[in-house]
Amino acid sequence: MLEGFLEYDREIVIFRQVGMGEKRDTICLVMVISQACSSVGVSDGEGRFSYPVRRETGIERVTRMDTPAIKSHRKSDNLDFLVELKQFTRDN
Repeated sequence: MLEGFLEYDREIVIFRQVGMGEKRDTICLVMVISQACSSVGVSDGEGRFSYPVRRETGIERVTRMDTPAIKSHRKSDNLDFLVELKQFTRDN
């Protein structure tokens, strides 16, 4: 599904069903994208991939060779950052 839009050597997207409402009788499908330990290419829709890099308030699309070594400290993909987000939900 997303394979055609992302260029990355591992699977970083997972889907989860989340019960919503008081009785949890409404199901919401959530797409979770992990923090990647290396650069992720994004398709332009025409078969070309670029690597988005945040530049101040915008995004610059560069080649893989031009991506900064900003993620060099990260050793593996990370879903643990979701634990930090839990503090903002009602179901603490």
